[in-house]
Amino acid sequence: QVASVDAGNEVTFVTANEVALMEVKLWGSFNGEDYSLLTTFSPANTGDGGVYEYMDKTLLNYYKVEAVNSNLPSSWSAVFAAENSWSDLSVTPNPTDGPIFIKGSRLSKVDELFIYDFAGREVYRSDDVELATSVFDVSFLVPGIYQLVFSGGEGILGYYRFVKY
Repeated sequence: QVASVDAGNEVTFVTANEVALMEVKLWGSFNGEDYSLLTTFSPANTGDGGVYEYMDKTLLNYYKVEAVNSNLPSSWSAVFAAENSWSDLSVTPNPTDGPIFIKGSRLSKVDELFIYDFAGREVYRSDDVELATSVFDVSFLVPGIYQLVFSGGEGILGYYRFVKY
C-alpha cells in the first residue's frame, strides 16, 4: 500500500511468514523498470508475518519488495504503484524544451512546487508558486526525465512525470 502524505509516499507492506528470512528489501522506481534499493529491514523471524513502513520523500511511482531467505533464492512481490490523487492534472507539451502548460482543478491550492530528476534528487523547489497562469518554464533543466510534485496545505496534491529534451 502506498499513501501520499505531507512528507512523501508512505509505503506499508506485510510479510506472510518470516521463517528463515534474513532481510526484507524495499526497491523503488520512477519508471517501473529501473529500480534502486531504498532500504533494508531486519525481520523478527518469529514465524509470523511482519508489518513494515517506509517514508519515501522522493515520491517514486513504483515499488517492489525482495525477501532474502537463508537457503532459498530471493522472492519478489508484485510491483505496486503510488496513487496520484489529482486525476485531472495534465502537463503539456510532453516532452518539452521550454514552457509547460499545467491544467487541473487543484492549481489554486498549490503552495510549493518541486522537481525531481530521474535519480530522485530534488533539482528545483519553490514556495513562491504562482500557477494562476498555468505556465511554467523548464528550459533551465538539462535533458532528462523529471517528476513535478505539487504540494499545498493538504499535503501532496499530485505529481506528473515529464521529459525535457
